[in-house]
Amino acid sequence: MKRWQRILGPTVLSVLTRLVVSVIIMAASIGIAIILIETRQEPAQTERDEFRPQIRVIETRPMLVHRQWDGFGTAFARHAANVAAEVPGVVIDRPDTIVTGRTVRQGEVIARLDPIDYEEEVAMTRQRIRELEAQLDLLEVELRTWLMRLELAQEDVRFAEKDFERIQEAQQRGAATQREVDQNRQILINASQNEIAAQDRVDSILPRQSQLEATRAMQTVQLRMAEKNLQRTTIRSPIDGIIQLVEVDRGDSVQMNQRVARIVDLRRIEVPLRVPSGARMFIGEGDRAQLLSETGGRRQVWEAQITRIAPEDDETTRTMTVFVDLEQSPGDRDRLAPGKFVRGIVTSQASERRSVVPRRSVRQNQIRLIDEDGVVISRPILIDYRVLERFPELGVDDEKWMVLTDLLEEGTLVVFDASRALADGTRVEPIIVGRENNRADMAGLPEGGEPSP
Repeated sequence: MKRWQRILGPTVLSVLTRLVVSVIIMAASIGIAIILIETRQEPAQTERDEFRPQIRVIETRPMLVHRQWDGFGTAFARHAANVAAEVPGVVIDRPDTIVTGRTVRQGEVIARLDPIDYEEEVAMTRQRIRELEAQLDLLEVELRTWLMRLELAQEDVRFAEKDFERIQEAQQRGAATQREVDQNRQILINASQNEIAAQDRVDSILPRQSQLEATRAMQTVQLRMAEKNLQRTTIRSPIDGIIQLVEVDRGDSVQMNQRVARIVDLRRIEVPLRVPSGARMFIGEGDRAQLLSETGGRRQVWEAQITRIAPEDDETTRTMTVFVDLEQSPGDRDRLAPGKFVRGIVTSQASERRSVVPRRSVRQNQIRLIDEDGVVISRPILIDYRVLERFPELGVDDEKWMVLTDLLEEGTLVVFDASRALADGTRVEPIIVGRENNRADMAGLPEGGEPSP
């Protein structure tokens, strides 16, 4: 030992000693570990079923679908009247009930104008007519008198002619002188002059009578106009409706054609909708239309109908105009008010069998399908058009649907909510929407729920 210490030195010998001891300890540890591994007991193993998340799906099949087009337009009342003054005057009365928002009936008084001037006009016209009628009566008496005189004058002429003929015959026989012939000729001339004067007087009376009758007819027309103007001093509502505004009050002076009030009938509303011009070959008069408006988070829907279609397309916007009519009750709180801007959905009467999926099932132009083994598969789709409709046959209460260009095979399972994070290849347990209640009851799960992990 001392010899090795002399050869190696004290430091090297100490290192070697420690190394040997460490190797012996490590070898002993490895031996003990091998003995423990060989003598350990195997733990009991239990089999665990593969966990599959439950996913809501719909079972698709071809449905009868009606094409739809969106449009926009402003509603206006089909019947409305700007009530104007037909004659000038001063307002002497306006009923206290004639205020904005009140319902009025056709013929109800809105305002009254001062009628004194028109009453005087009626009275003066009636007096002129009575004067003309008196003149006509005088002419009638005068005409009868001169007709009688004409008849007598004609009789005198006949007698004078016979006397003249007799005196001429007597002269030829030599029984009468020339003087007697001349005297009878003078009598005939005087009788003829009296006849001509009477006839002239009768002929002059007839034109005067026609002139007075024409003047009386004109005055009769004037009387009707004066009476009509007198009636127009009472301004009445021309239609049933609701007062939009009243622009006059007592003491106001109004001119002819000045607006006094505006009456709106809310029972029939018309909306000119501008829809894509490509819809012309699919839609026609009588097709169904829905008018929609969203205000304060509340959506209102009115059922309407197409009554007219404009013949020309707008080349700038590539749209066509369809006129939609809506019948409603004026007292309905949810009525469509004129002037409201609404969205319209026009639905064609013709239908076609197409595959549809809820809008919530589509994400980035893809849907997720579940195959026969319960594996999730993504599939790209082409959307032909969208519809706002309900298909209770598919067990879904949604109303926003996508109509696919290609038909899906009947019975295809489509994931209902595309926002659910699912990777392709994931195995799931599909639950068909509409059968969830029965499935939940059998599984002991809350209605519509999924098992907790």
